[in-house]
Amino acid sequence: MRNFVSATGTCLLISAFTLAEVTTFSATLLPGLTQSLSSEAEPVGASILNSLASPFSGVDILGNINFTGTLTSTVWTGDTSNPFVGGLTFTYLLANNGSSADPLVRMTLSRFDGFQTDVSYFGLGLVPTSVERTLSNSGRQVAFNFETPFRLQPGVSSALLIIQTDAYAWQLGNASVIDDATANALTLVPATNIPEPTSVALLGIGGLMLATRCKRKS
Repeated sequence: MRNFVSATGTCLLISAFTLAEVTTFSATLLPGLTQSLSSEAEPVGASILNSLASPFSGVDILGNINFTGTLTSTVWTGDTSNPFVGGLTFTYLLANNGSSADPLVRMTLSRFDGFQTDVSYFGLGLVPTSVERTLSNSGRQVAFNFETPFRLQPGVSSALLIIQTDAYAWQLGNASVIDDATANALTLVPATNIPEPTSVALLGIGGLMLATRCKRKS
């Protein structure tokens, strides 16, 4: 049985995916690369750590509202299809409101620097024409492009955009939604990995041994 994320406006219904058998395709996105997205039924067997629906509004230099919409981001743990074992999976659903004057052409997410990423999509909705990751700053930004003629038109939502990572923690970050105007929206992104308890314990033991040694010498 497959359950997937759907959103209408700011309403969100999310449930974990449960699949008897899953075929995983490698779609690792390295810094400096641009590629198309493959369809994969992910995340699998996961549970939600947090979910956030953020409205946004793009205003041009004349003060006109070009578009409005909602970006729904969700962070999942226990995704058995994640190629980076133990890492968190992030999903994003971009919706352009029917009242918008313009289509959306690009969404950029930040704070992925230093993390491994595997990118795909799932479900109904418009699929980005490509996804890219910046070469600078250790691949800090991941961007989804909706290029002509496949722009995200008013009243249309994207497919569920999936980024599997090797991050063990999450934080609030910023997304940029772009057409002629640019809008910012709060979103969920990876955070610097927290050392495992065993690593912290080893560091503590090492520090204690060093302190004892120094005390003996003195």
